[in-house]
Order: sequence, then C-alpha cells, then structure tokens
Amino acid sequence: MSSILVNSTEHKKHPGARPSNSSAKTNPRRRLRKYLKSLADLTQRKRPLKSDDLHQALGAAQKAAVCDARHVKVKVTLQGEGKDQTATLSYQIDRQKLREARRREGRYLLRTNLTDTTLSPAISAKVAHGR
Repeated sequence: MSSILVNSTEHKKHPGARPSNSSAKTNPRRRLRKYLKSLADLTQRKRPLKSDDLHQALGAAQKAAVCDARHVKVKVTLQGEGKDQTATLSYQIDRQKLREARRREGRYLLRTNLTDTTLSPAISAKVAHGR
C-alpha cells in the first residue's frame, strides 16, 4: 500500500467556489484583535445600548471570535430600570490565560487514564519531556 503526499497549492477548487477569507478564521491573533476591536466599538458608542441589544451584540462578537473570547474578561454594568435600562461594557485581557494558550498553540494535549507503568516507553519519554 502506498501513500501520496499532495501539496496544498496543487489542490483544485470547484470552479464556482468563492474565495474565502480564511486568514481571520484560522489565525487566532487576528480573531482576538477583531474581537477586541468590536468590544472597543461597543464601549465607544455615543448612545448607550439597551441591555438586550448589548448582550445580543456581545454574543455575536463572541461567536465570531470562536474560542478566543475566553481570553478576555467582560463586565456588563446595568443602569436604570425597566424599558429605560441601559448597559455599559468594560473589558480586560486575561494575560495569564492568553500566555498559556499561546504557549500551547499548535500542540495537542494527550490525556489518558493509563499510568506511567502501562504506557509504552516511547510515549512515557515524550510525556516526561513535555514534547
């Protein structure tokens, strides 16, 4: 049985396919930057948003950021009551979480219920060295 390695540039796309903007989808730093920009836009509005509208905009921004939104602490403060209730937004980057995520970037985490004695010697050596 043989296997062939195909270069990704040789991959042919469907003739009717639209070009995708995959750089923001795959690059976590760009996604985080875009998420922070959307949060800054929400905080710098001239008129404060209603509570429901702010939560809806925040949810849309988090959905676009995929999992990078977890590196930012967001605090929503409600003001007023009833229909006149408005919300203000403040946010801060959790640098410790971001640092840990960047350190793990591009690596897979191996979890198992096996102990060191039951693992093969090659895997035990990798686990011990953290590679």
